[in-house]
Amino acid sequence: MTSAEFILSDASVIAVRVGHAISHALSIAFVMFWDILWGLILGFLLSAIVEAIVSKGEIVRLLPDDRPKTTAKACALGAASYGWSVRRTRFT
Repeated sequence: MTSAEFILSDASVIAVRVGHAISHALSIAFVMFWDILWGLILGFLLSAIVEAIVSKGEIVRLLPDDRPKTTAKACALGAASYGWSVRRTRFT
């Protein structure tokens, strides 16, 4: 085997390894995207359902002003909503 053939075979081995690493990374990225997509879809669906069912007047009654108590209530509702989405994406 000449030195040119040896270098060419090393280059082809490296190219195959790099190609394999790229395809592996892309497959992992797709699986992560797919898992997260379902959590996002569920979160947006629940948000749309709540928005369709709960009237604006009910929200104004629940969160009428910007006092600390109202802000804490809004934060608690937001944290509960966020917790649902995180739980959904982590355990699928």
